[in-house]
Amino acid sequence: MQEKQSHKEQVEFLGNMEHFTNIMSWVQKKAKEARCVFSDIYKIELAMEEAIVNVIRYAYPDKEGKIEIFCEYQLQKKIQFKVVDKGIPFNPLEHKSEPQSIDDGIESIEEGGLGIAIIKDSMDEVVYERKDSKNILILTKKISPKI
Repeated sequence: MQEKQSHKEQVEFLGNMEHFTNIMSWVQKKAKEARCVFSDIYKIELAMEEAIVNVIRYAYPDKEGKIEIFCEYQLQKKIQFKVVDKGIPFNPLEHKSEPQSIDDGIESIEEGGLGIAIIKDSMDEVVYERKDSKNILILTKKISPKI
């Protein structure tokens, strides 16, 4: 029996820290299913952790909301996660995430900016969309070949 080469799945969680471990377990499971190498799994987890924590902390400041996560992958080629919330509009890619000059230092980074830099550095492509009153953060990682 031939193994399915591509896969799509969607889950929904309440946007609070009580569900964080379950969210990250699901992310890790999907990365392993896609046959990501360990270094890619680590980068995906790092980026997704930052993205999910940002939604939990900032998307719903006065209430608890939902986080939808979509995962699509092609075995040993690429994996993509979409993190969707109906919270406050926020484009992290417009956020100041690095010092403007070497003299500015880390103090010049806006709150949360370092996490956004980590997301950008860990993934091959990061895209933000605001559509139908939803924040959609799309994180794509090309899967490194196994040695």
